[in-house]
Parts: sequence; structure tokens; C-alpha cells
Amino acid sequence: ALGVLDVNLDTDAVVCNAQGLEILGLQIGDGLMLGTVHRHIHSQDRAAWDSHVREVRSGAGAQRVQLRIVRPDGGMRWVSAAARFVAGQGQVPDRLVCVMVDVTESHQAERQLQSSFESLQQAERLARMGSWTLDIQRQVFAVSDMLREIVGFSPDEEVSLSRLTS
Repeated sequence: ALGVLDVNLDTDAVVCNAQGLEILGLQIGDGLMLGTVHRHIHSQDRAAWDSHVREVRSGAGAQRVQLRIVRPDGGMRWVSAAARFVAGQGQVPDRLVCVMVDVTESHQAERQLQSSFESLQQAERLARMGSWTLDIQRQVFAVSDMLREIVGFSPDEEVSLSRLTS
């Protein structure tokens, strides 16, 4: 679900759709202000958000930023967000529009995958074993670091089927 926040830069009042409120863990009628939203950004991620907003203001585009949102109940959600300033009359920006999507599940899955990969690497080092997979179309092997060490391949060397059979 795509959350949308529309900030009036003159008053700092924020209008937020239902999905945005759900991501933030807020209720309709909470009288949302920009400072309130900013306080829900994890303290370690506020600088990244502020930098993102400065880049957008300078015309650098609407790149995405990933950050953590701390909900009123203490729960934490990862969001991917992008902001854009919208000009009113006289071409002076008077609104900041932010879209965000909750990526908590994919972020957790990515962390679990990374942890599994690190466990595999450690097990290969301890057992002095390696692993590989073969890309049949390209006839190229993806070789683990440990197998490269055992066989003597350099870290940047491509390991092809023809190289192994020659």
C-alpha cells in the first residue's frame, strides 16, 4: 500500500491518506504536523531524511531513501520514501509531497538471506569446503570464496566450463 503525505510548507500541516496513517501507526484526526511526522523517523535515520529533502529541494530529483519509522506503540517499520516539492503560484514551492511504502518484510527477508549467506561462508571456512553453481546458458560458474582459495582462482577471475575442462 502506498502512503502519501502532503505537507503545507506555510503551516507545516500534513494531510495523509489512510495507508500513510497505517504505516505511521497514527489515527485519523491526530492533527498531523510536519514535526510530528519527523519525530516518528528513527533518530538514526533523520539525517538521511533531511539530506534527501535538501537534495530534492536543490533539484536533484526524487530519489528514494530507506528509513525506519517508530510508531507510537513502539513498533518499528522500514519504509522506502521519496519526496518532491510542488510549486504553487509564482513557482515557489509551497508543498512537499512524500510517498512511502512499507518494506519491512522485504528488509527482514534480505537480512535473513544475508545472515544465511554469512553462515554458509563460515561453515565452508571451518570445513575447508567450497560451493558452486553453474549458469548453464553462459557456461560460467559462481564459485564461493573458499572454493576459489582451495582451487587457486583469483577473486575477480571468471570461472568458465571451458577453463575447467582445458
